[in-house]
Amino acid sequence: DGSQNLTRYINKDFRDGYSGGLLDLAGVRLFLMPQVPIGNKYKTIGNFGGDLLILNSKATEDTRWVKDKVEMAGRPEVLQALTTEGSLWEQRVYLEKTEKEGLVRLEPLTQRRDLIPLTGYPRPSAGQASLLEDFKVPGYTVFNETYCPGWHAWVNGGPAPIFRAYGLFMAVAVDPGGHQVDFRYEPTSFRLGLFISLALLG
Repeated sequence: DGSQNLTRYINKDFRDGYSGGLLDLAGVRLFLMPQVPIGNKYKTIGNFGGDLLILNSKATEDTRWVKDKVEMAGRPEVLQALTTEGSLWEQRVYLEKTEKEGLVRLEPLTQRRDLIPLTGYPRPSAGQASLLEDFKVPGYTVFNETYCPGWHAWVNGGPAPIFRAYGLFMAVAVDPGGHQVDFRYEPTSFRLGLFISLALLG
């Protein structure tokens, strides 16, 4: 669902005067095209199958921090806003309201987890990512991974809800101060399997 929406709105971006904003937002660093898009952020580094291999220097990192938020009625409204000039997505996260005036989110787990200090690459595998920063003001840590059940987040070891960001990705609210935000993909089936394995081992 998320990738279909991303494809749809990237195509719209091309039709309505290409800005490349959605590719930047999604963190797409390399892509194939028959010609180089307009803009000095793109550099041709090779070719493949008749298309050019293009490097996008403005692609966002896997995890990043933004200060402000915008609440919108739903995913279509969010994605439409992102294709509009002046969306300022680099500075604010777009979140979706629900019918009950809450925000679309994944509920946090109930238990804390031991904080393992972040060392080395902040995304060691497809199922985990972390961000360690000293946040000057409240804001949101954005993670460019598809929003779906099975993902969980912790801030300094404490469980935190995950909001659907930009209609596609994930975000966690953070207070001022030094914090480590951890995202882990641990679906119920994984946790149940681990419990059964440990029980049988016992």
